Amino acid sequence: MTSGSPKTRQRAPQKRAEETRQRLLAAAIEMFTTVGFEGVMVATLEEVAEVQRGLLTYHFGSKEALWQQAVDYTFNSSEAATRKFFVEELAKRDGDQLAALIAAYIRSSARYPELLNFIMREATVDSDRRDYMAEKHVSRFADAVSNVNDRPKSVFDFYAIIGAMSFVFVSPAGARRIWETEPFSDAFVEQHIDSIITLFRHGWSAADDE
Repeated sequence: MTSGSPKTRQRAPQKRAEETRQRLLAAAIEMFTTVGFEGVMVATLEEVAEVQRGLLTYHFGSKEALWQQAVDYTFNSSEAATRKFFVEELAKRDGDQLAALIAAYIRSSARYPELLNFIMREATVDSDRRDYMAEKHVSRFADAVSNVNDRPKSVFDFYAIIGAMSFVFVSPAGARRIWETEPFSDAFVEQHIDSIITLFRHGWSAADDE
């Protein structure tokens, strides 16, 4: 008497392999965004992922390849969420594209703060990793900002919007300690969206009155 069909027996190791890959990917995102690429040891990452030694190389080939897949997964997940939020916000805001983009990006940043941590970790180092992120992922958002503003791509627009919208999610400790507020709460996210839209539309004084 057999223990299952050939297809069933084949799916079991495939499922275990996928679970192992997901464990390694989750551990990679956590570690690369907290201690940086150079600070991650393969053996430690495998220990955090609770997988056997050597499985990182078996499934991904190298630490560099795993880093790249971790970056792609994080950016693609964030971009998909931003697009979804953008469509929802456009409907709620009567087609106001700038307000919809700001709201969508803030919601996505609160959901995927590791994306900003990836950027912060690599931005100060001249490396192929920094160039990879900039060319494959960051440039697309710069294009989106330019298209929504209906003006030429601007480094000033880009960093003003990115910094204002997302820095609080990269460094939430300050908000918790100084202002005694939780930046990942729904209430904070809603107020943050309103504040940044007002700031970009009307300036500091109007935002302060909110």
